[in-house]
Amino acid sequence: MIRDRARELLARVAAGALSPD
Repeated sequence: MIRDRARELLARVAAGALSPD
């Protein structure tokens, strides 16, 4: 579902913002 994809994208962005490597 689009919601799952949006949630995964948000999690990925949050992870990148929290620990940008």
